[in-house]
Amino acid sequence: MKLSYLFIFIGGGLGSMCRYALSDWSNQKFQTDFPIGTFLSNMIASLAFGLIAGYMFKNSISEQLSLFLLAGFCGGFSTFSTFSKENFFLMQQGQYWLLSSNLLLSIAFGILCFFVGWIIVR
Repeated sequence: MKLSYLFIFIGGGLGSMCRYALSDWSNQKFQTDFPIGTFLSNMIASLAFGLIAGYMFKNSISEQLSLFLLAGFCGGFSTFSTFSKENFFLMQQGQYWLLSSNLLLSIAFGILCFFVGWIIVR
């Protein structure tokens, strides 16, 4: 097995655990039908990805660290599958306002968070 896979595996595991902890905390803290935990984890991951990618654009980091942080941690911390499931259930429940809000806010703020992260380190 290539060592690169190990870095992705460890980063992904840590990212997934952090995502679960954030979702668990936010679901207890905010009593809402809006999937705030997934929204927060995806926005934080987008910001972190932008920060790291922007930093890498100007500076050199090892391939292992890049894989650990981007493919591993950010990949594990963000979640498109949970985002898709939650939107499907909002649609099934007829909560079209929340569905539309989640789709639009997630896409717009995800791109914005990446851009802000990119700009901060550039």
